[in-house]
Amino acid sequence: MNRLPGYDAWKTAAPDDDRCAPKHTPGPWRINAADRTEIVSDLDPMVIARTPVNLYQREAALANARLIAAAPDMYEALKRQFENIGRWRETGVAASPEESESIYEQTVAALTKAEGRTP
Repeated sequence: MNRLPGYDAWKTAAPDDDRCAPKHTPGPWRINAADRTEIVSDLDPMVIARTPVNLYQREAALANARLIAAAPDMYEALKRQFENIGRWRETGVAASPEESESIYEQTVAALTKAEGRTP
């Protein structure tokens, strides 16, 4: 089977190989309740990003803040699905129904957070 570009290098890199290690501040990230355009880390008391806002772009700024805050969750869901597809492409064995449901739920949770919807 044809593999995804870069999959072999990604898959075979040692866990401590910094070529594959995320360089971003670990999640979860959240929108600061006091300043709804500021994204902060739950693990490190630092500001990840600020979304500029003016009177005419407030809704867009809040939507951008939600999307940025959900980035680590979306990254983890995408990485998990990438590993799942890579395993299937390599072995021909699909994920179990339970694993597929778990990946689906993780993806829905990340998208729900990004879109600001209530689960």
